[in-house]
Amino acid sequence: MPRPKGSKNKRTQEWEKLSDQFIDRHTKRFNQILDKADDELFCSLYLKALEYFKPKMRRTEMNEERSNEVKQLMFVIRSPDGTERMYNEPE
Repeated sequence: MPRPKGSKNKRTQEWEKLSDQFIDRHTKRFNQILDKADDELFCSLYLKALEYFKPKMRRTEMNEERSNEVKQLMFVIRSPDGTERMYNEPE
């Protein structure tokens, strides 16, 4: 009998169980390494790990026709305590 639509096969279930155990076992150690790392190493490790949770956005190229539409870029950085800092890219 086929399994119900949308259910996971045994191999997928086993893989997810293994990955959960791996994450549970190594999360504390990884955070300790991040806490001790210098800024350059921290950023490198953090950005690599972040890709598994927040996939990279596709880059968009600007051509001359669109470049005059964009006047200024603004970046907003939100900290864990909820404060925000805004940065403008120079024109």
